[in-house]
Amino acid sequence: MSKGAVIHIENSNGDVTFRMFDNIGRLVNTMAKLTNGDFELSRQGLTSGVYLYEVIDADNNVTRGKLVIQ
Repeated sequence: MSKGAVIHIENSNGDVTFRMFDNIGRLVNTMAKLTNGDFELSRQGLTSGVYLYEVIDADNNVTRGKLVIQ
């Protein structure tokens, strides 16, 4: 059983920031200065539920989505 999820970043022009929030908007994880590649997102400290995430690139473009932890 995997202890985390993999975040894949491609085609970035500079550093990327990943932020994850719980269902009431509290920041629960931040990874900064990411570049192209795969990064492990630990489940440690996270309860089951739906989390929201955003990926912010060097040009301040934001991509948002949902992540379900079971």
